[in-house]
Amino acid sequence: MTRRTCPFAGTVFGFAILVTAVSAAAGEVQLTTNASYETRLNALEAELAEFRAQATHMSPAVPCDAACDCGVPCDSQDRCCGNSCSSQGGGMSGPGLIAGVGFYHIRPYWTNNPAISIGPSAVAIANAKAEQIDFNYSLAMAPRLWLGFRGAGGLGMRADYWTFNQADEVSVPALLPASIFQTASPLGLAGTGNVASTFRSGLELHVVGLEGMKGFTGRLRSSWWTAVVTGGVRYVHLEQSYRGAVNATGLTFVSSNQLFDGIGPTASAELRHGIGATGLSVYGQSRGSLLFGTSHQTATSFFAQGEQPVRNADHHTLLPIAELEVGTSYTSITPLGRLFFNFAFVGQGWFGAGNSSNSDLIVFTRPTAGTRGFQETADNNSNLGFLGWTFSTGLTY
Repeated sequence: MTRRTCPFAGTVFGFAILVTAVSAAAGEVQLTTNASYETRLNALEAELAEFRAQATHMSPAVPCDAACDCGVPCDSQDRCCGNSCSSQGGGMSGPGLIAGVGFYHIRPYWTNNPAISIGPSAVAIANAKAEQIDFNYSLAMAPRLWLGFRGAGGLGMRADYWTFNQADEVSVPALLPASIFQTASPLGLAGTGNVASTFRSGLELHVVGLEGMKGFTGRLRSSWWTAVVTGGVRYVHLEQSYRGAVNATGLTFVSSNQLFDGIGPTASAELRHGIGATGLSVYGQSRGSLLFGTSHQTATSFFAQGEQPVRNADHHTLLPIAELEVGTSYTSITPLGRLFFNFAFVGQGWFGAGNSSNSDLIVFTRPTAGTRGFQETADNNSNLGFLGWTFSTGLTY
């Protein structure tokens, strides 16, 4: 019996063998590829571990808020305090040295600061009136600087200094015969005349402070705030002068020099509120000082005949000072540290500081025979104030 082979069955069997061979080869390729990926992944993990070890050795791990000392949590990328820290404190946030320079652009004001009073000289004039002319100072620069240190906990020390020096002048032309002027009357020394004359006033001020400080930080909704309180001592040297040159026969020169040196406690409080993460903030600062010291005044007049009366007055005094500053600030992180710029309006009150001649308003009454018609008293209680603006810049390193 003859066995017959089917050609179709042989073809199917051959195809099955081919598929089996291709599948086996594909499995070997996949195994090879997976092994390559796993090897590469292990190498990358080893490199990452080595990099982390080097970074830890170069910069030891420090708690976020302790390093920045700004009270703002780390951001999603684990950067300490994010950008918020750079905009805080106006140079007062974060540990390090604090240094700043700037100036006040301020104008002094007095309750009264008489230069002269002009009135009629004829005794027969009824309802006689006089015009008082006060010294009128303008805006002037007053340089300021400070240096301090603040620790990571917000505690620190700061020393500051600022000075002011300005003068004013009043010139009077020759008066008609029916008019007469009187100078200010320092310690009762005064003169009258009606010729062209010049009167000068001077103000010089030096302020030195040394104080401890404590900073606080926090969050208010989506913005940050910082507060700084200080307390310490303050020393003030205040000098005021008056010069009156009269060219008429008789009194030719009147001068007065008043000095105050005092020291006492001072305290301040500052509050800042950030504007997002822009580096901008608004702030307000108030300060109060209570100075105990001695005031010394010397008044001199020179007469054409050679007579030179000199009078002196000394007394212990208390000088309260109140200060207010309101403005805006910008702070930025630089390679050297936090760089800040402050601009603000400023006002100060010096209560009972006196004036240039330490004399009161010059009151003119109807003159009678043998009198000049002027009345004036000493004024130790005239208030001195400053009003203007301030700009400063500095660095926390």
